[in-house]
Amino acid sequence: MGRDIDSILGRYEYCLIKAQFSMERGKEKELVSLVREAMEIGKRQGIYGTYILWQPLIMTRLAVIALENHIEVEYVQELIRRRNLVPEEPPLHIESWPWPVRIYTLGEFELLVEGKPVSFSGKVQKKPLDMLKALIALGGTGIREDQLIDALWP
Repeated sequence: MGRDIDSILGRYEYCLIKAQFSMERGKEKELVSLVREAMEIGKRQGIYGTYILWQPLIMTRLAVIALENHIEVEYVQELIRRRNLVPEEPPLHIESWPWPVRIYTLGEFELLVEGKPVSFSGKVQKKPLDMLKALIALGGTGIREDQLIDALWP
């Protein structure tokens, strides 16, 4: 029905539903084509959700597919932010995923919040940044207090 009636929102929803079926059936080409059409409509019309068919888990999966295929990247990033879409597994392979916080550790250490470098006004407190760096260097999880103390105050 969404395909046949002259409704932009109907077409958008049709593409999303059909994309879900294509994803479940492993029809990759059809899936990417439908995601592309849905995201183009969404961007053009400013659609960031629907009343009837909105399923966060499915939309998150479709957003991953869109970003993997470089489809309407800015729109998809905004969709993810506005709807607080959280993937089941972190899509670490997608550089364009809009993580609220990014930390780069290879090369120069860089801390970004909402895509912008963190800047400090006044005197920079070095110990919190040093602690963050130590936590990362020690593996990020399962770190004992004595290990952290030894790393920060040898």
